[in-house]
Amino acid sequence: MYTHRQNRFKHVCKGQQALDMVKKLKNDINYIMNSITVNESPLSNFSQTSSLNVDIDGVTLSKNSVIGLIFSDNYNSVTQIPSNFLSSFSNLSYIDLSEMLGITQLMNSCFAGCTKLTNIDFPNPQNITGFGLMAFNGTGITNIDLSNFTSLTRFSDGLCENCHNLVYANLSGLSQLTQSGRMFVGCSKLDTIFIGSVDWQDKTVSSMSFMNTVNNGTIQSSTQQLGETFRNKFTNLSNWTIQVV
Repeated sequence: MYTHRQNRFKHVCKGQQALDMVKKLKNDINYIMNSITVNESPLSNFSQTSSLNVDIDGVTLSKNSVIGLIFSDNYNSVTQIPSNFLSSFSNLSYIDLSEMLGITQLMNSCFAGCTKLTNIDFPNPQNITGFGLMAFNGTGITNIDLSNFTSLTRFSDGLCENCHNLVYANLSGLSQLTQSGRMFVGCSKLDTIFIGSVDWQDKTVSSMSFMNTVNNGTIQSSTQQLGETFRNKFTNLSNWTIQVV
């Protein structure tokens, strides 16, 4: 899951890292080539969960046929991604919201149930303050990078619940987070969490946030104490190893 399109190619890579970057680039090109650019359709068109079809700029399409969506700069004044935004697009793999420069909130279940969704481009992640209930529930994301979400203050329940392909979570940007529901329940492959230098001591969080994840994962933190503080917050992390990085 990408958070900002401009950050993708910042670093010069060598060896296996370079090969991995090339693979990602190929995937990105494939997504973009198979995506539909949206210019004027109301966002409410995409939130109608009872309909099997969607009207995109005057063309009616089966939701199952939509693989990728790119929203144009006509949406740069949008401030909220609505509830159930794309939750009934079962074959959607890629979403580019990078022209929605005004986004501050993601509402309930906005991407929930998009089981093939692996890539999301957000603009200005530092301006987003909240994720609604089950925002990414059941999606196909393999990693979530919140390192640039530095204004995020709350998660509702089920942020990435039952994301069965999720293996890595970067939570190092969450210094402003004060409240969180169950973040990663049922993420059965999640085995690495990077918290950096964020202190979780005074955060109000659900102790059940990591239920049904792996039993022996790794918490990466800048100090041993910060890693232990994080681990002690959650019921299911007692056997996780702390790695100072």
